[in-house]
Amino acid sequence: PVWCVHAPDDDTVPIDQSASYVAATEAAGGTATLLEVDGGHFGVIDPTSPAWQAQLDVLESLAGPKSH
Repeated sequence: PVWCVHAPDDDTVPIDQSASYVAATEAAGGTATLLEVDGGHFGVIDPTSPAWQAQLDVLESLAGPKSH
């Protein structure tokens, strides 16, 4: 699966790029999800940002259940 984590308020890379990628992936039979987060362009690399935590949540969901 493809996950695009993108902020609508990103003033460097328009969210339309991620939306178009997801649409094209789905049209080709792939699996893709656009996860919209707050935080502008750099929120996804700021560990204090909710966008950072959203990415961690995606990664944890892909890793599957934790074994103890």
